[in-house]
Amino acid sequence: MAFYFTYMDPASKFIFYLVTSWLLFLVVMLLKQLIKNRGNDKDSTTGR
Repeated sequence: MAFYFTYMDPASKFIFYLVTSWLLFLVVMLLKQLIKNRGNDKDSTTGR
């Protein structure tokens, strides 16, 4: 998608920015959750 960025019209660029920012937000939230859970879990085998 980024290869065709110069050929996009303004509406397509807006959608591209919206989707990529949403995906970046989801990645950041996932990493935040993983780091938070990793610190709280003393024994990762408990309950398995």
